[in-house]
Amino acid sequence: MSSPSSLIRLVAASVVGTAIEFYDFFLYATAAALVFNKDFFPTNNPLTGIFLAFLTYAVGFLARPIGGMVFGHIGDKHGRRFALVLTLNLMGTATFCGLYARTRVEESPLFIATRAPGQKPEIPVMEVFRCYKRGMLMAMLLRIGENTSFYMLTAFLVVYATQILKTEKAQVLNAITIGSVFQVLGFAAAGALSDRIGRRPTTLLGAAGIAIWIFFFYELIGKVTPVLFTTVLIVALLCHALIGGGSAALFAEIFDTQVRYSGASIGYQLGGLLGGAVAPLIAVRLLEIYKSVVPVAIYVAFAAMLTITGVLMAPETRGRNLGEVGSLRSSRNRRIDYAARDSV
Repeated sequence: MSSPSSLIRLVAASVVGTAIEFYDFFLYATAAALVFNKDFFPTNNPLTGIFLAFLTYAVGFLARPIGGMVFGHIGDKHGRRFALVLTLNLMGTATFCGLYARTRVEESPLFIATRAPGQKPEIPVMEVFRCYKRGMLMAMLLRIGENTSFYMLTAFLVVYATQILKTEKAQVLNAITIGSVFQVLGFAAAGALSDRIGRRPTTLLGAAGIAIWIFFFYELIGKVTPVLFTTVLIVALLCHALIGGGSAALFAEIFDTQVRYSGASIGYQLGGLLGGAVAPLIAVRLLEIYKSVVPVAIYVAFAAMLTITGVLMAPETRGRNLGEVGSLRSSRNRRIDYAARDSV
């Protein structure tokens, strides 16, 4: 078992690294909505310029599944800490500090247990594609709704509020900043809730909340005062926090230790590519074609339904012994394993 101090270091390192990664994409998405369309893609139609700006933002997501496969393999083959440290080294000296934190993280005890001969697949990524297709599909579906809803509540909101509703930019950005504070607290609360009632109910609650609230969200923000504007956004971001906080552990728990890094990473990044990468592009085009935000709301609700589908496919993993091997592999592959064992 890891010591309390090791657990604290692990949480701190994870928070710092994830915050850096999140901030990079969120900052670029906001700049694409407010600045890049005018500076790099000036056109007579502002929405066309924004669409082209979001297209450059989507390129970043294209590389993420490749990175998920490469570093997922490295993490399963050589250790979680090694992969974390390597990613930061590749980012250069600017990240010398989110590095100091990660070098102090102890390796996962479950990963150490798999270092015995014969316990670890030679190519974890191939093992994931061979034996954990259902797990990857579940992870992708979980991620699509979560990632789509986030960028629709932030990056696209900036476009819709400033370009269509003519809301002050400062008001929109201030609302997102305040909403993000509540969202961070919501993540922690949702994680605690998932430990109490389960990963599936928590995630389902958030996805259902998004699917319903989104139809009121865009309608309300055009009619309310600045204070209520922020409140409406806070409610939406708290629904998103339920999805993120509830599904975070589920991503890891639906894969066995030998391939956990690869499986969770690939599913997560492919879901992000199909969700957040294209969501602003699709929303801007829908808004331009239909001159209405209703099709956008339908699109977000559909993405939330995909997450609900992924949750319904997944087993409840709260309380699962992560040391168990093969418990969530496909029945076909379990039969192959049993046949091999019986022949020995």
